[in-house]
Amino acid sequence: MSTHLNASKPAGRRRKLRTYGEARVCSKDGCSIRLSKYNRNTECHAHAPRRFPRTRGVLGEQVTG
Repeated sequence: MSTHLNASKPAGRRRKLRTYGEARVCSKDGCSIRLSKYNRNTECHAHAPRRFPRTRGVLGEQVTG
């Protein structure tokens, strides 16, 4: 019985990364932060609307303070 494993790289081309334009700036008035060409958002991290991840399960009781 052999103790060697033969493997190879996957065949074919890698998919090209999607880009969204070169010299883009945050769309919020007064903000001059440059966005990465790979960032699909139109706002910088500070001005982007909050997104919450999808959660599963049952919500617990709300604690009021």
